[in-house]
Amino acid sequence: MCKVSSVPKKQVRVLRKNFKCVDCGAGFKFKRMYKKHMSRVHHKHPCPKAFCLEVFLTSSVCNLHYQIHLLKCHVCAQCNAVFKHKSVYARHAKKHSSMARFLCTLCSKKYFCEADLMHHHKQVHATVKRCEMFQCSDCDKAFKTKCILGYHRKIHAAKTISCSECSEVFRHYEARRRHVKKMHT
Repeated sequence: MCKVSSVPKKQVRVLRKNFKCVDCGAGFKFKRMYKKHMSRVHHKHPCPKAFCLEVFLTSSVCNLHYQIHLLKCHVCAQCNAVFKHKSVYARHAKKHSSMARFLCTLCSKKYFCEADLMHHHKQVHATVKRCEMFQCSDCDKAFKTKCILGYHRKIHAAKTISCSECSEVFRHYEARRRHVKKMHT
């Protein structure tokens, strides 16, 4: 009887190449190898964040993108606007949908909530009479809202710095320094 020798089976190792270069088609098993390839071969800058596959032409744009990951920001897919809070992002995202229900009757602008429409109307279309405005008690100026008047009033409450040579008054040391240099030197 003949003895048949068994040939050891060749072990075949299948490499799964999960990361494919969009520029040249090269495949990579590990993301770090893909990122290294993009940087060395194509001179592109991949995002250093582990789960992110974004690649950029310049390091400065890459760094700006990376800040989004560090700050845990939300980025609008439509316009690339960046938001720190998810609720603000969600409100912004509605602006890209065609579900605006509140229409300004004067200029046809659309809003998603009635409060935004009211604010728009008050700021853009409201003609406020001088007597209805909020008057500053220290000067002649008047403002549409009490809030804006409050910001203005801080000007009068601010510490002043006067010029020792001519007694002109300034709100900032830098302004006084420029004045002295220009007028008294």
